Amino acid sequence: MQTPIYTSIKLEKLIKKLIKTEPTKNLGLLGKWNATIFHVNRKKCWLVANAKTQYSVILTDIKAKDLKNISDIFKNAFYTQLIYDGIIIDFEMVNTLIGEITFF
Repeated sequence: MQTPIYTSIKLEKLIKKLIKTEPTKNLGLLGKWNATIFHVNRKKCWLVANAKTQYSVILTDIKAKDLKNISDIFKNAFYTQLIYDGIIIDFEMVNTLIGEITFF
């Protein structure tokens, strides 16, 4: 199962190696997400929002060396955000819902 994340042009320029052009056939349970980049105090932050629910996750201070683990970083940030919002869920369930992340 794959979770597609569609990136803005600004973000696409930073993560060219991760971008795929083939459409996803087996979508994750949460559907597609949209991502953009913004800066706070010279640090790159990502805003990732679910297309259907507009539930947002912010990934802070993402560097080039973090891109190889971006899937784990996203899952941890999503899990932390859910707990903060009072939605109690196991991390394994989050891992199942998200699956593998694919950037378009």
